[in-house]
Amino acid sequence: MKIAIVAGSRPPKNLISEIKNADYVIGVDRGSYFLIKLGVTPDLAIGDLDSVNHKELKLIKNNSKAVREFPAQKDETDLELAINESIKLNPKTVLIFGATGGRTDHSLTAIYLLKKLLEKNVEAKILDENQEIFLMNKDHSVKKSNYFHYFSIFSLNSDSVVSLTGFKYNLEKKLINAGDSFGVSNEIVDDIARIQIYQGTLLIVRSRDFW
Repeated sequence: MKIAIVAGSRPPKNLISEIKNADYVIGVDRGSYFLIKLGVTPDLAIGDLDSVNHKELKLIKNNSKAVREFPAQKDETDLELAINESIKLNPKTVLIFGATGGRTDHSLTAIYLLKKLLEKNVEAKILDENQEIFLMNKDHSVKKSNYFHYFSIFSLNSDSVVSLTGFKYNLEKKLINAGDSFGVSNEIVDDIARIQIYQGTLLIVRSRDFW
């Protein structure tokens, strides 16, 4: 099962087809409103719904298959509530849209929440018009992309040891410390690149220039 989660920012036009092709769609707070305006019926609208006005809230409640409304004062963010619901459905893939480009604290929270999905062996990505973000703790092969030019790696929470082949800058059992900028702006040059992880968890950002 592939689940699309749409958070509070409007998803870009080039990613709408990804959302429509999902098996199950969750709207998070104002994300539910954006989905409905795009002609997508949320399977679940979730959150405190404090980012919509009365008219928009009525639209969400009348056009979603299910609604779970929470108080504004709570321990979890609306996105975490959505991720918790997605895990219950035992998905293979979770794609998260509308989670970047706004408040930095919300964007960072979204990135760290990927760890919850990784621990459940769910393939999860945060997507926007200019980048995709995901975590990795196992060996992985990655196809070259004509859209995403850069491939950056960071060590998440702990020091990581990694080898890279098929990249502009290959590595052989390189120690990357948490907080290092060493892995920024690499590029895939072969059709398929290989990442071997001997230790730690990597945060991967595939991106393109967008000025």
